[in-house]
Amino acid sequence: QFLYFIGSADSRRIRSTASATLTDPLLDRHRCSISMARTRARSVIEDGPPKDTAPSGETSVNRCLVYCRVRPSFPRDFEDGAFQLLNLSGKKVAVKDERTYEYDGTFQADSEQKDVFRSVALPCIQHAFKGFCSALMCYGQTGTGKSFTMCCTKPGNEGIIPQAAITIFDMVRRDPARKYTVKAEFIQIYRDQLGDLMTASGKERVDIHWDAEEGVTLPGCSKHE
Repeated sequence: QFLYFIGSADSRRIRSTASATLTDPLLDRHRCSISMARTRARSVIEDGPPKDTAPSGETSVNRCLVYCRVRPSFPRDFEDGAFQLLNLSGKKVAVKDERTYEYDGTFQADSEQKDVFRSVALPCIQHAFKGFCSALMCYGQTGTGKSFTMCCTKPGNEGIIPQAAITIFDMVRRDPARKYTVKAEFIQIYRDQLGDLMTASGKERVDIHWDAEEGVTLPGCSKHE
C-alpha cells in the first residue's frame, strides 16, 4: 500500500548539459520496508545536512532524500481479515504501531499529484539546471501506485514524468540567453529486463553500459531530441 521516492543530487558538475533520470524498478514485497529503511539510514552524504532553500528561493538538494507515499485503501485490501498496517504522522511512518521509520517527508492517501511533484521532483530538476547530475527513483510492490504517481496523463492529475517535462520546457523558454538541447529516453525495468517504452510494443530489448566519456548509455534504446 505504500511506495518510496529517492531524490538524489550528485555533487559532480557535468560539462555542458543537465540530466535527470526517472526509473521505476520493482521490489519484492517483504524486502521493501527493510531495504528502504536501511537506505534512509545511509542516505546522508558527506556534504552535510540539507539546506531548506537556496538564495534564489529554490530548494537546495545536497544529499539523498527519501519520501513515502500511501495510496488510498481499496475494499479488497481488507479481505481475509486484513487490517490497516500503517499510520503516518508528519515525517514518520509507524508500522502496526510497533516500529517507526522517519523520512524526509510523507504523503497521506489523499495527497495530490502536484504536491508530490513540488516536494519530490522539482528540487531534482532545479539542481539539474544548475549543472549537476540529478536522479529520482520510485520503488514499491505491484499495486502501490507507481504508474499513477509517475506516468498518469489525466488532465489535472498528471504524474511526475508529465509534470517534469512541462517544467523542463518552461524553464528552457524562460532562459533565452542559453541554448538547450533536450533528449529523452524512456525505459522500464521489468523482471530484470530493460524495455524501450517509446516503441510501439514497449518490448524492444535495451542494454545498459557505462562509458567513461558519456556515463551511462542505453544501447538499443530510441532517443528523441
